[in-house]
Amino acid sequence: MNSVNKSAKLLGATFLVVAVATILSDFVLRSLLGSGSISDSLVNIANNTVTMQIAILLDLITAAGIVVLAVLLFVLLQKTKQDCSPGSPRMVAGRIGHSGRQ
Repeated sequence: MNSVNKSAKLLGATFLVVAVATILSDFVLRSLLGSGSISDSLVNIANNTVTMQIAILLDLITAAGIVVLAVLLFVLLQKTKQDCSPGSPRMVAGRIGHSGRQ
């Protein structure tokens, strides 16, 4: 497996982790906050500290995942850019009419 495919798969997996963590965090926070007044929400948070800590942990996973996504996108696009530069063997073979792959 070449490094571009490996980076792309890791990027996809990271995206899924970020998406799931974001959805779970939103679900947990909505269950804590409810639709009552601010004082009711604060009392509910005070009574359910572990649930609030889980929501905070999920938000931290989301934040870290977004940073990882940015780094992986940079790495993947740099590799793609190098493969598509005018002097690369793939581009030269493409101009001749060959795919450059075996």
